[in-house]
Amino acid sequence: MTAATTTRAEFLKSAERSETAVSATLLARWGDAAGDTAQSSALIDKADATAEAARQLALFGNVMAIDQVSIEGVYFDLEGQVVRVDYTIPNPAGVFPAGTWFGGGATVDILVTKARPSLAEGFTLIEGLIRL
Repeated sequence: MTAATTTRAEFLKSAERSETAVSATLLARWGDAAGDTAQSSALIDKADATAEAARQLALFGNVMAIDQVSIEGVYFDLEGQVVRVDYTIPNPAGVFPAGTWFGGGATVDILVTKARPSLAEGFTLIEGLIRL
């Protein structure tokens, strides 16, 4: 029987496996105030753990806000899905900067946490998380 390497033996002895993902941009912007999270998972392979850490950093690495938007059409079962919302607003008098609520991109992805369709009015009120 072949003896395990020291690295492999330490890996097998540990109760949990860990992998770290760091955003240099967020670290520079927020310093010690940058949020961090730790989670346990059943992932065994280091490559899978690295990919999961990067995925979670992309999801939770930015400041999130709750938004509520009415979208045209009646939709059911939107909770847990990502919906792209067009924030372009009519701006004939030049009241809003750059013609959008956020002053930048005209569309924002919202992770829907609540959806309330209105059959009578023909729209769906959605609430969810957006990245600022």
